[in-house]
Amino acid sequence: MVYSYTINMPYLDDYTFIVDCINLKIAHLTPGQLLTTVFYPHGEHIIVFARLVAMLDYLLEGELNFRTLFFIGNATLLGTIWVLYRLARQGGLSVLQTLPIFWLLLQPQFYENTLTWAICALQHVPALFFAFSAFYLLSQSSSRSFWGSLPLAFLATFSNGNGLAVLGVGLMVVTVCRSRQYTLIWLLFAAVSGGIFYYFSQFSAAAPVSGNLSHPFRVLGGFFLMSGSMGLLFTRSLTALSLIGIGLTMVFVLVSGTALIRRIAPAYWLRYAPDWLRNRIGSWSVPTGQPVSISLIAGYLYLVITLAGISFARGQGWHYGLILPRFIWFATVSLVVGYLMVMLWVKPDYRKTIGWSVVCFSIAFNTFAYWSSFAEVKTINQSLLSDFHNWRENRLLITMPANKRGNDSFYATLMEAAIREGVYKMPPAPLDLTNRRQTSQAALKALVTKDSSFSLDERRYRYLTIDPTALAPLSQQPFNQTAAYLLLRSARHTFLWPINQSRTKLSLFLVTGHPLQAGPLATIMTDMLPAASYQLGVCYAQKGQWITKYSAETMQVSASN
Repeated sequence: MVYSYTINMPYLDDYTFIVDCINLKIAHLTPGQLLTTVFYPHGEHIIVFARLVAMLDYLLEGELNFRTLFFIGNATLLGTIWVLYRLARQGGLSVLQTLPIFWLLLQPQFYENTLTWAICALQHVPALFFAFSAFYLLSQSSSRSFWGSLPLAFLATFSNGNGLAVLGVGLMVVTVCRSRQYTLIWLLFAAVSGGIFYYFSQFSAAAPVSGNLSHPFRVLGGFFLMSGSMGLLFTRSLTALSLIGIGLTMVFVLVSGTALIRRIAPAYWLRYAPDWLRNRIGSWSVPTGQPVSISLIAGYLYLVITLAGISFARGQGWHYGLILPRFIWFATVSLVVGYLMVMLWVKPDYRKTIGWSVVCFSIAFNTFAYWSSFAEVKTINQSLLSDFHNWRENRLLITMPANKRGNDSFYATLMEAAIREGVYKMPPAPLDLTNRRQTSQAALKALVTKDSSFSLDERRYRYLTIDPTALAPLSQQPFNQTAAYLLLRSARHTFLWPINQSRTKLSLFLVTGHPLQAGPLATIMTDMLPAASYQLGVCYAQKGQWITKYSAETMQVSASN
C-alpha cells in the first residue's frame, strides 16, 4: 500500500521539512542552531523525531523524498503492532485472540497518518510506538530494560504535542514495578525532559486555548466524540459517535481501574467494598508478577490523556474537526488496547467466545474500512498528482489549507526554493497534455450536471457535479478506482483538478459539515485561478493512454468569483 499509493509530494504541513532541509543546506548551522532547529515547535508540537528523520533522509539520499518518510512512519506502525502482540501473548492470549490487533490497525480509516500526510506519519504513529515500547520496558525487571526505556521515552516526549504525558504515565509504571532507586532516576529524567520541553514550548505559535477552560462540558463531549470516532464508518451523527465513545470509555475505565487496584492495592483497602467488586477484582487473570496488565493500563491512560488533550485544544468550535482521520488513529489504538485489557480481565473460560466475536467484528470492520475510506485516499492522491501538472505549467499548488488564501504564494515560494536549491526534486508529471502520442481526443456533449458555489472563510469554492456518463469507461470498483481529472483550459492556461469519485465524500463533509452526493465531484477554489473563460473537459487513463475529452461548456472566473 505504501509503495503503490504514497506520493513524493509535500502535503500541507509537510512543507516544514522543506524549510528545515533548505536551512540545513544554505544556512551553515552551528551545532547550537541545529539543535534549536530540531527542537523548535511546529504549532503546539515539538517533533524532534520527525525533523531528524527528514534531515537524515535528505543527507542520505541527497534530496528530500516523502515516500521514504512514509515507509519509516509505517515501520513504527508495525512496531506498535508487534509490542501489542507481544503483550497479548505474554498475557496468555492465543494467536487467534490476537488477530483483532492486525485487522483493526492495518486498515485505511486513518489514512492521513499512513498514506497521504508525511508529517503525521512521522508524528502521530511513532509517538505511540515509542511510548508503548517505553512502558513495556519499564515494566520489566531487568536493569537493561529500564535504561533502554529512557531514549524511547525521550523520543516519545518530543514526537507529538502529548509528549509530557509519557513522563507522568511512565512514573506510574516505575512506581508500581520498580524499586525506589529507579523511581528517583525516572524523576530526574522527567525533570530534565520536562525542562527542555518547557523551554522550547515558549516559542510555540499555537493559538491560545485558555478559553476552553470555561467550557469543560464541551471539551468532555469532544473527548467522548473522539473516543467513538471509529464509528464514522457507520454513522455521521455526532450524538451516536459520542454514545459509542461513552460506552467504550466506561467499559475500559472499569477494566483498567479494577485491574490497577488489584495490582497495587493491599487487600485490606477493599474490605468495605461490595462483594461484586471484590470478586471482579480478584478475577483478574494475570498473576501479580506479570508486567502485562501495567503496560496495557499505561498505554490506555496515555491514549486517554492524548484524546483529552486534542479535545481541549480543538474542542471549542468545529466539532467535526475532532473526528479527522489523523485523530481516529488514537481512538482505534485505544479500542485495540481496551480489547486486550478486557480479554485479560475476564476469566479464561470466557475468552474464546469474546475472542471469536471480536475477530469476526474486526474482519468486517477492516473490509468496510477499505470500501468506505480507500476512495478518500485516491482523491488526495489525485490532488497531489494534479499539483505536479499545475506547478510545472502554471506555478499553482491546489493542496492548500481550506480556509487560508494567503498561504498559496507562501507554499509556492517554498516549492520554488526547494527545487532551486536541489533539496527536493519533483517527479515526472502524471500526464503531459501536449504529448499527442499519449492523448486521444473525442467530443463530449455534456459534462456538468450541477454547478454550485459557496465561501469558507477566505476561500471561494465551486462544486461541479460531473455527469457519470462522461466517465463511463472507468471502473467503479472501490479498490481499483481509475483516476479522473477535470480540465480547465483558457487561452493561456490549462489547469488540472481532481474528480472526487468517493462514495462518502467524507473529507469534504468534515470540512463543511454538509453531506454531498455520491457522484463524481470536482471542488475548485476559484480564487486561485486567473480571471478568464475556461473550457471544461475531463481526462483519465485507459489501456495505457490518456483519454482527453472537452465539452462546449465554459466556466467564467472573474476577480469577484
